[in-house]
Amino acid sequence: MGYEVVSDEELLLLIRSGRAGAQEALFHRYYQKRAYHCRRAAPEVYGVVDEWDLNSDYFQVFFKCENCFKFGKSLFKNYFESALRHEIFRAVKLKSRRDYSCFSLDESLSSGDGDLTFHDVIPAYEGEDPRIYLNYVEEAFQLNKAPQAITKDVLAVAVCRGENMTYPEIADRLHISVKMCKDRYAKYVKAIKKIIDGGRVEGFYKPTSPKRRR
Repeated sequence: MGYEVVSDEELLLLIRSGRAGAQEALFHRYYQKRAYHCRRAAPEVYGVVDEWDLNSDYFQVFFKCENCFKFGKSLFKNYFESALRHEIFRAVKLKSRRDYSCFSLDESLSSGDGDLTFHDVIPAYEGEDPRIYLNYVEEAFQLNKAPQAITKDVLAVAVCRGENMTYPEIADRLHISVKMCKDRYAKYVKAIKKIIDGGRVEGFYKPTSPKRRR
């Protein structure tokens, strides 16, 4: 019997009735569409975790759903993607914790700073950002690990301030108002203070809690 045109739900019924080949057919159907289902399940964070690293989790969720699915409440695809969504967010949180360790306050700030660490410059902060903070944040931004408040526009103003430019000079260079320059730099300073007060780099995208799919 060919299973290409048989729905997921029909395949599940055949699996539970002991029909040979039905389970393999459903498995291959979902194996071939791994990226598709991961993208649909968690589009906000898809790509944060390598697809290959998700393979084991993907199939653990698949087999659990295959055994636990109850007919009549939803389509199997929606049921599976809802469970997969939670697993992907869990994987993202684990990756987030691992990536935080890359920004230890005891590590050198950058290749040009010798043995200087983030701890060494924390006492120097008195409202104006020392260039050393900017170096650190620029590197984090390039790695997509800067605090969420540090956008490209905010960083552009901070870089200009790091060059000792006045707000009118920055406004002229970036073609924005002086007020906008001050507002963006204020966001930058607030992010730096949060880093220091928290005792760690906030970096890396923080996923929101999974929402129930309708």
